[in-house]
Amino acid sequence: MTTTATATEVIGHALYIEAERYSGTTQYITQILVTPETVLSTDVTANMAMYRRRLSTHEPRKTWRHYSSPTNVKRAHEGMSSLTVPSLIKESVCDDMLNFIKSTLTTLTDPANSYRLVKQPIVVEVTRADMSDIRLGKTPYKIFGRVWKSRKKLGFPEGFLAS
Repeated sequence: MTTTATATEVIGHALYIEAERYSGTTQYITQILVTPETVLSTDVTANMAMYRRRLSTHEPRKTWRHYSSPTNVKRAHEGMSSLTVPSLIKESVCDDMLNFIKSTLTTLTDPANSYRLVKQPIVVEVTRADMSDIRLGKTPYKIFGRVWKSRKKLGFPEGFLAS
């Protein structure tokens, strides 16, 4: 049985995190969207990606910055021998795949930086078309649209920065 995947088929979920901190009278909002690794076709994979921006009362409009994992599961397994211990493979692959977001998450969780979550993290669906755009380095505005709708439904503040 063969099924044909459509561009609107849900193929994964993305995680959106919004955190804030204050430094004197300046408010900072850090927004992060993390998308999963996805196989788009037999030989095409969209690596795990992160979009991040930091707004402040002095810079209320910023563009999203794109970061992509330097590896994926398929590429990570190519160089390993069949004698490699499975638990070491998992740990190594996970470290390689997640290393690109480590510094951002470390900054947000370090008590010295005084970040706190704004409400709760949001999980939204991603489609094949979304992941194709991400693979090409395009900003996934349709995913952000789903996030903004979720923010509204969940009672997040209407604006990102306090007025």
